[in-house]
Amino acid sequence: MAKARPRGNIETRGPNKHRIRIFLGKTPDGKLKYYRETFYGTRTQAKIRLTELLREIDTGGFVDRHNMTVAEYLQYWLEKAVIPYKKPKTIQTYRQAIRRVADRIGHVKLQALNPLTLQEYYAWSLTEKKRAQSTVAIDHRTIHKALEDAVAWGLIARNAAQAVTQKPRSEHRTRDVWSKDECLRFLEYARNHRLYAYFVLALTTGMRRGELCGLRREDLKLDRLEIEIHQTIVEVEEYEEGKRRVRLVIQPTPKTEESEAPVAISPAVAAILRQHLARQAEERLKMGSRYQDHGLVFCQIDGSPLWPSRITNYVFPHLCKKAGVRRIRLHDLRHTFITHILNAGLPATVAQRRARHTRWSTTVDMYGHITKDVEREGVTVTDDILPDQRTGTR
Repeated sequence: MAKARPRGNIETRGPNKHRIRIFLGKTPDGKLKYYRETFYGTRTQAKIRLTELLREIDTGGFVDRHNMTVAEYLQYWLEKAVIPYKKPKTIQTYRQAIRRVADRIGHVKLQALNPLTLQEYYAWSLTEKKRAQSTVAIDHRTIHKALEDAVAWGLIARNAAQAVTQKPRSEHRTRDVWSKDECLRFLEYARNHRLYAYFVLALTTGMRRGELCGLRREDLKLDRLEIEIHQTIVEVEEYEEGKRRVRLVIQPTPKTEESEAPVAISPAVAAILRQHLARQAEERLKMGSRYQDHGLVFCQIDGSPLWPSRITNYVFPHLCKKAGVRRIRLHDLRHTFITHILNAGLPATVAQRRARHTRWSTTVDMYGHITKDVEREGVTVTDDILPDQRTGTR
């Protein structure tokens, strides 16, 4: 009977210097695979180290050594685990975070990365670079996910980001919303603007700017008083030979599965959309062969897609100024819509469906202060069941 191959052995190479060798099996082409490690210490200590390594192998915690750096791994992770599966805007967010991380700690060996190195990076980003908490929080989530995959792939034994004690947290922006009077003043002024219906939908449905820019005529179900959302338009930042370039990308699916739910509209809003489509048809006739028909509800005069950033940075601020209303962020129109729903006393679950949030808790977390105000207003609802206090008690 053939003698079993020993799993590991120790070879003394000099005074207090030993080479540990462990048999790991065979490669796909049949070659023997070994793990080797030089150990400095007594032979007894080397035996203890060999036992530790064998235990790690048996329990799945063993990681073969390699020289990959953090920067090399993050780039590999981006190409293999992010780009093939994520949407362009998400890829851009990861790419920007990786660039920030790699610039500071990219030279560190992946297997040498520890919680203290990450903690120091976060502190440096916040204090030296003056980055926002939300930006550093994105860096942390990116590193955490990348290292989580590295553990699963057997490149590292543990996720260093998991052990960071002071984690950066996303900042909750102050949500500046318009009163009903401000909404009315804005829309009164914008009534004759070619994108009037765009802002009507933003304020009456809470649709996001990418959803509005990507809205197609075929997605308008005006007879049913519904709008379907099947695509969004986003701006994606790319770098080619060190030069920054921004391009428009049509994403075939909205932000979340809930975002695909039909959006209900009122008869008044449907009438405004019909007027908008009639005006757009006139523009199409005037442009003739120069018109680029992408089937979009909101587009430039020649039919080409709108740049979301142009509406955010130019069109909307200009209209705010002319209408004499406070300038808020374009996305705050969505917050205004949800706030008015909750102020009307509708249940948070209704607001969640109208906002198309994935979870009811998202709506409560973001607008909890409003639901509490409504709750306070309702504390007297049951007072009519109380005995008249003037008659005293029996």
